[in-house]
Amino acid sequence: MPESLNRVQQNRGLTPDLLHSTRLEVLHARPVCNVGPGPRMTAARLERFRVMPTSFFRAVIGSAIATSIALIGTPWATGAQAIGICPPFLLRATETTVSRLGIDGIATGPTKASIRVVAAPGASSLVVQYGRGNNYTSCSTVARPAAARGQAGVDVLLRRLVPHSVNHFRIVANTAAGTAFGEDHVFRTLACGHVPQGVELGSISIGGMTEDEVRSVLRGSVAGPLRLSYAGAFWTVSRTEVGARLDSSRFVTAALTAAPGAVLPPVEVSVDAAQLHAYVTSLDRRWSREGHAAGVHLVGKRAVITPLEGAVTVDKRKMAALIAARIRSGARGAIQLEVVKKSARPAPATAQKAVVVRLGSQTLTAYLNGKPVLRTPVTTGRPALPTPIGSYYIHFRASPYTFVSPWPPGSPYWYPPAPVTWAMYFYDNDFLHDDPAEPADDYGAGSEYGAYASHGCVHVPHPAMAFLYNWLPVGAPVIVSQS
Repeated sequence: MPESLNRVQQNRGLTPDLLHSTRLEVLHARPVCNVGPGPRMTAARLERFRVMPTSFFRAVIGSAIATSIALIGTPWATGAQAIGICPPFLLRATETTVSRLGIDGIATGPTKASIRVVAAPGASSLVVQYGRGNNYTSCSTVARPAAARGQAGVDVLLRRLVPHSVNHFRIVANTAAGTAFGEDHVFRTLACGHVPQGVELGSISIGGMTEDEVRSVLRGSVAGPLRLSYAGAFWTVSRTEVGARLDSSRFVTAALTAAPGAVLPPVEVSVDAAQLHAYVTSLDRRWSREGHAAGVHLVGKRAVITPLEGAVTVDKRKMAALIAARIRSGARGAIQLEVVKKSARPAPATAQKAVVVRLGSQTLTAYLNGKPVLRTPVTTGRPALPTPIGSYYIHFRASPYTFVSPWPPGSPYWYPPAPVTWAMYFYDNDFLHDDPAEPADDYGAGSEYGAYASHGCVHVPHPAMAFLYNWLPVGAPVIVSQS
């Protein structure tokens, strides 16, 4: 901190003959500060700072001090004063004091400064005298602290400052006891192209930033991606892709011309309705689907089960409103896709019921609307006469039923007549049927290589076959798959 920022020495010994009537005029023209980029701010300038007093009441310049502070005339005017013209006030030597008029802080810009003055009790009005030197060539408008028993704070705005310059100021308060003078203080204005200190854009602090830095902050308002979610899936999309728009020039101009410490309205992001509609339509194409009936299909050697599903449609109106609200608020978190689900209509009975025989595990599963209702071990054809893989259906059923060997006696495949309780034909003399001779614990994996392996039919345990015969209609699909 330079030596010029040392504390002020108190002023003593002013005499009436040094006091005369004078009017302080603006000695410099109103500065021109283009709204544009300026020098980069240091970290120290980006924060409010405490004003440090400097010594200017020295004996060697006593007459200059007296001239700069001696103002005789009528009491202070009650209205706002013109910038640069100090109000006249009555000053008698016996009433001259050096007051403890405090400075709580100061925020500067290129051409303005805002000073938080803590006035002593009893101060009815005050002004801030300021200038490039301690001759104080300008004055603020008259400020009136709020009535309070203790010290009262008031914000005073200084105008017509030169960008990137050193300025002096002091507080002059009018009290019942006379006129009180504060100490001399020094501050430096920011360079052109910087946002005044203490300025906030909504809840975002941008004081001291350059134009480019403010634009970067504004771009952040529309740069973050939106995150959406549906059915366990997550994806992101940029805010600009769904229509986010921001007129950054308007906010930059407002920030650069704001008074120090000003709180500007939050950033307002607009939404392009046509672009938002196009994105929501793409969501509808991606996630909406028609309903379909349950089914069982053979894909290669594998059975594929399709459950009964209703139609799903993206609620485009709700999604457009949710996305637009999220863009404007800037909030984070995933947006859940809004859909309308329609109940599935049951298909005909033949499409709802099906059985799948899996050769690899030697099992049979019965499905209703794509959901399993029965699982049971079975025994299928031996290696020489395997049960064929394919998609079939029930042609007819009979109870009781007797199988007669198509092979003549002497053939290794011949068998005597074999009566069963239930039989359901599905393909080329192959049936789903019970086998009274096969033990219950012989069914299941590996049984196709055992003594009770079939000639191509599917042996089903007695209790399970009783259920299937009464449950599975003629025409119902029978899928034989490897897995």
